[in-house]
Amino acid sequence: MSDAIEQFDREGFVLLEGGISEDLLGRLREGLDPILDGQASGQARLQTILQPEHYHPSFVEFLNIAALNQLIQELLDVPTPSFSGMACLTGRSSHSICRWHRDFPDSEPDVAKAFESFPRHFVQLNCAVYDDPSLWIIPGTHDRLSNEEELAWANRFGTLDFVDQVERLLAVDDHPLSGMPGAIHAKLKAGDCLVYNPLIWHAAEYRPEWRRATLHLGYRTPGVVDALAICRWGLNQNPWLLEPDYLGKLGPYFGPALGQMQNAIRKYHPDLQASSQSDT
Repeated sequence: MSDAIEQFDREGFVLLEGGISEDLLGRLREGLDPILDGQASGQARLQTILQPEHYHPSFVEFLNIAALNQLIQELLDVPTPSFSGMACLTGRSSHSICRWHRDFPDSEPDVAKAFESFPRHFVQLNCAVYDDPSLWIIPGTHDRLSNEEELAWANRFGTLDFVDQVERLLAVDDHPLSGMPGAIHAKLKAGDCLVYNPLIWHAAEYRPEWRRATLHLGYRTPGVVDALAICRWGLNQNPWLLEPDYLGKLGPYFGPALGQMQNAIRKYHPDLQASSQSDT
């Protein structure tokens, strides 16, 4: 067992430091800066960064980084994983916190099934184009149901909005992020890529002085798309990827991974049509 697999199985994440080269970071900023400058202040992400109106050639260059793709293949133990879409996590105009949560609640039947039968069949990535100190996680929470301490802490803030002003969380507790049992601050430097199990407990902080452009994407083993309904989330959000000619050459890693995603879209959303494509 490799060190990466051992750490992922134990803690639920692996950090690839400097996974994006300085040259590519520059090109990604050229593509992302107009998006950041045009984002509405109330939003913390652009969910579909590959849609034609936002697309920049550096995005496909990023999706073909050899070291990153080889790490994903190793963790998922498949030669061709299925792509699941890419967003860009951005900042907010006010100091806010996305409170502690899991992407799918323990009550979701697929979650227990994932823990039991699919411990390493899907990953998400946060890849920082600028320094990104936003993310907090709880290592080791990726392969079990929530414990009483975690639920009790999260429920203290349960009446607040999912993303809310920091003052409202501080009124509940002076340490709304670090106070969660087992929490660590997963600070990313520009170029770092955090590969993690999306079932891990996590939270985030947003400050207006932080310029954030973190590419947020995922991959799955093709079989888990059929086995777990939670792994079909987002398939209907990328109709333009059914006709991806506007992307140019897809490359040796992204091309096959996109092909797997297209197969899943056609299977679970057979009526979805490629949307009209604007010039890029």
